[in-house]
Amino acid sequence: MRQFVRLCLDPRVLVAFGALGVAIWLLAPGLLIGAIPLLIILACPASMIVMAVMMRPSAGTAIDQTTIPDAGRIRSELADLEIRKSTLEAELAAAETPDPGDRPAPSPVHQEIATR
Repeated sequence: MRQFVRLCLDPRVLVAFGALGVAIWLLAPGLLIGAIPLLIILACPASMIVMAVMMRPSAGTAIDQTTIPDAGRIRSELADLEIRKSTLEAELAAAETPDPGDRPAPSPVHQEIATR
C-alpha cells in the first residue's frame, strides 16, 4: 500500500495541498470540513498532471551528441545479425528434415568451440 501511495501521489502536490489546507483553516475554518474531502479526491489527478508535466521534454534542450547513434556501427551489427539469421535458418531447415540414421551436423558455433 505504501508503494502505491508513492507511485500515485507526488510529494510536491501533497505539500501544496497541505499548505492550501492550512490556508483554508486560517482564513475560513468553517470551510475546512468541506475542503478536506475535495483535496483528498483531487490529490491523485493533480499528482498525475504534475508528473506528466515534469516528464515532458523541454522544447529548448539541445541534442546531446552522445545520443546520436553511429551509423557505421549499426550497419556492422545489422550485417552480423543477418549472417547469424542465415546460419540459424540453415540449422532449422536441417533440424526439420533429419535423416533417421544421420546425426545432424554441428552448428558453426559448436564447430568453433570444438576446435579451440
